[in-house]
Amino acid sequence: MKNLDNSTHYLIRKENKVCIIELLEKIKPLKRGRGNPAGNKRKYLDSITAFDIETSVIKECEEAFCYLWQLSIDNKIVIIGRTIQSFYDNMKIASTYLNEQGLTWVIYVHNLAYEIQFLMGVYDFEPEDLFIIKSRKVIKAIMFGCIEFRCSLALSNMSLDNYLKARNVKHLKQTGKIDYDKFRTPSTFLTISELRYAVYDVVGLVEAIKNELSIERDNLYTIPITVTGYLRREIKRELKVSGREEVISSIPPLEVFKIAREAFAGGNTHANRYYAGKKLEKELAIKSADESSAYPYIICTGLFPKGDWCKVDSPTFKDFIHKKEMGKAILARVVFKNIRIKEPTPNAAISVSKCLKIAKNDNFLEDNGRILKSDMIVISITDIDFEVIADCYIWDDIVVLELFFSAYGKQPQSIINVILRLFEQKTTLKGLSGFDFLLYNKSKEKINSAYGLEAQNPMKDEIKFINGDYEIVPVPDEEYEKRANKGLPYTWGVWVTAQSRKALHEGLKKAGDKAVYWDTDSIKYWGEVDFTEINEERKNKSMQTGLYAKDRKGVTHYGGVFEEENNGKPYKEFKTLGAKKYVYRDDVGLNVTISGVVKSKGGLELEKHGGIDSFEEGFTFTEAGGTDII
Repeated sequence: MKNLDNSTHYLIRKENKVCIIELLEKIKPLKRGRGNPAGNKRKYLDSITAFDIETSVIKECEEAFCYLWQLSIDNKIVIIGRTIQSFYDNMKIASTYLNEQGLTWVIYVHNLAYEIQFLMGVYDFEPEDLFIIKSRKVIKAIMFGCIEFRCSLALSNMSLDNYLKARNVKHLKQTGKIDYDKFRTPSTFLTISELRYAVYDVVGLVEAIKNELSIERDNLYTIPITVTGYLRREIKRELKVSGREEVISSIPPLEVFKIAREAFAGGNTHANRYYAGKKLEKELAIKSADESSAYPYIICTGLFPKGDWCKVDSPTFKDFIHKKEMGKAILARVVFKNIRIKEPTPNAAISVSKCLKIAKNDNFLEDNGRILKSDMIVISITDIDFEVIADCYIWDDIVVLELFFSAYGKQPQSIINVILRLFEQKTTLKGLSGFDFLLYNKSKEKINSAYGLEAQNPMKDEIKFINGDYEIVPVPDEEYEKRANKGLPYTWGVWVTAQSRKALHEGLKKAGDKAVYWDTDSIKYWGEVDFTEINEERKNKSMQTGLYAKDRKGVTHYGGVFEEENNGKPYKEFKTLGAKKYVYRDDVGLNVTISGVVKSKGGLELEKHGGIDSFEEGFTFTEAGGTDII
């Protein structure tokens, strides 16, 4: 045994021939408590276990292999091995004991979707063994019928580094403590630093899961599988008391759901085409303003489709306007003829990807995936979307192909109450330590998952692992009613994002041509932009709803208001190449936000190659993620 630090965590090498059964025999079965899911018939070991692998990549063929694996059992013992085959051998031995005793062993893995690819090389998983939420994203897997791998990334929606920090563990990830470019094999001698780096990953994860369980007094039976499961559980409890009548009566019929799927869009993320690719500094120094709790603000203060949906036969644009003037919630499939943007409007609000049909002839023009002009587009929209489109575009004619409408109303007060409670917790606990720090992070994570919960698609395609490959299995229409009645109305999720895009658009109108870049709930702009009028209106709505709270310093915070980042101090330099592609320099250094590039490394790598001036299409980040900009 080798002591890696001054704690009680030990490393036991593979050649010690540890008998895994002897270790498991010392662990008692977990007692079922109150509130445990009745449908779960498994009998779990009372153990928090974490598994991880370290890999090297053969760059010539872009293939990776495992050179080390580590398994921490309750942080009382850590076992390591050098090949994935040796891990399989240990699990096979463990399974003989577990199956004989009728027990299941839960093992947490951070980003199971990655590790499962290596486990598939030594174990043939059946389709029913894997719980997959989208292609190649496995979040739960059963091995030998008795070893249950769970994904802590799905549980936290955070990198391991951030998750361990958020759960206030003792053994944080040893980021930057080893040479990531060094090629290692199962026979490579590993230094104490390299072993410590690997072992801390599983030791820290065990600590994090234990703290996770303590926050809400969960156990392995009751803890959710995904981060949205926590909020779903709270809302389910509230609705059990208040009743689900408002929810059930607002679930759209299948015909409306299908057009709602077409109309659904996420946050508005785009760069002003007049500034894209240019380095902005000095007189065009860029500031940033963020909307506080943007989605919770919409859920608590916004109006949503309530009750039955009605269809208009042979609809016209006059019908659309009439229903809108009556204050109805509208879903429509429409044709815009000769549509073009109002120059110099920066917000090209219509995404090419959301159009059902587009006339891509000589008159067609787009800007980084956004419509600037087209002879014809077919698109499904809400009445909220129409307001934003009318602000940004002009057209010759509109043809309404289908038109549905419903009454408007508030979401159930029981749902709003959950959001209000979480907002207050998040505000009052911020900056505290100890258990309050854990509660703060948990309340923040729950409130951030509110939108995701409301926008869950009940007819999402199932992914099955069949014959060694991931196959998409569409859900038949006959399943819709049963599935839809289990959750919240999908149309509420559609309206959350539609109203949020409109709320951002209001800020963009204030910024005008000063807006340089925007993303869902934030705007980056040059010069001075006065958000006072918008903020006062949103403060009033927040106060009427109860979405406000004082922090520990006595400062009152409201939902939906624009708050300037860094007290309005501008960046020294800023440059964007489009959505999710921008860099800026502040007092700390160069910061990079690019999908697929590690933030902590991206700025340092770009700095080595000339800084912001080198941030051009074609630049490839190799150290920070290997992602090409274009």
